[in-house]
Amino acid sequence: MFARQHYLDTTTQLRPVVEAGQSELVAVSPYFVPKDSGVEWLRGLRQRGMRVVMVTNSLSSTDVLPAHAGYARSRKALLQAEVELWELRNDPARKDVMFLKLKALLSPFGITRYYTDKAGVYRRHLPPAQHTVGKLTRQKIERKHLTLRTRLKRLTRKTLCFSRSCMMHDLIIGLYINGVEFGCAV
Repeated sequence: MFARQHYLDTTTQLRPVVEAGQSELVAVSPYFVPKDSGVEWLRGLRQRGMRVVMVTNSLSSTDVLPAHAGYARSRKALLQAEVELWELRNDPARKDVMFLKLKALLSPFGITRYYTDKAGVYRRHLPPAQHTVGKLTRQKIERKHLTLRTRLKRLTRKTLCFSRSCMMHDLIIGLYINGVEFGCAV
């Protein structure tokens, strides 16, 4: 009941804003499910000469199939009303290209072990001997880096107040990293 009421309130609040528009409505909603009355309202905007563009998820990229089913039911009517529909989709080829670029950028660092989630791009491009899938190790790594970032922020705030030169500031942070991360005596 609350979700339906919220939907009605949102639509009621947005309608005057959209109606006041002169030339264009561009709306982005991953769960765009127009009812027949919504399709007719968008058709009316088009008949007034307003350009109407709706951006939503495609079937391949949605995580809520019932929402996509509701949208798919209205797709033909929306196209007949000359509403421009843009459906965003997952593109595995793009993920592969981006991962390979990232891997190439990281290659000078001599990384020998990768801890990732279950995304297929990692299984396709990383040798199983170098690849570990799972949350526990990733969470430990992320926690360690978050702690380091937090400590560096605090150190930066403290050193800025007494350091007049960037070189001294950088030197103190470098000494801190050497002491904490690498165990080097300062």
